[in-house]
Amino acid sequence: MRAWFVFAGGLVAALVGIGALTRAAPHNPFIPALYGAVVMASGLGTLALRKHREKRDRTAADGSMERELADRSAAWSFQVALVVIAGFGLYLLLIDQVGSGLLAFGLLGVVVAVHWIHYAILRDRLT
Repeated sequence: MRAWFVFAGGLVAALVGIGALTRAAPHNPFIPALYGAVVMASGLGTLALRKHREKRDRTAADGSMERELADRSAAWSFQVALVVIAGFGLYLLLIDQVGSGLLAFGLLGVVVAVHWIHYAILRDRLT
């Protein structure tokens, strides 16, 4: 059986189990921690499956078309994410959630700063 189906089935089973526990004991303080564990496991598992598939198919090799497409897609997605965060921050400001709106804009500034810091580090390595 394919690893992805086993992984997805395990996540669904974990979520159903946590849902049943929530119905049986709705005030259990460990339920949010269990949901957090499922979210962390799903992210790490997805990353591991992707890395395994890249190694198997050799799509992560330098100069491959898939690598170039993934890099271009990531760059475009970053720009879209910046616009979405700015729009969400503006929406929060318009509905009088000033603190949350300023937090969104602050996070936007952090993301842009991290991008340019990483760019400078990579440029220094190449020169």
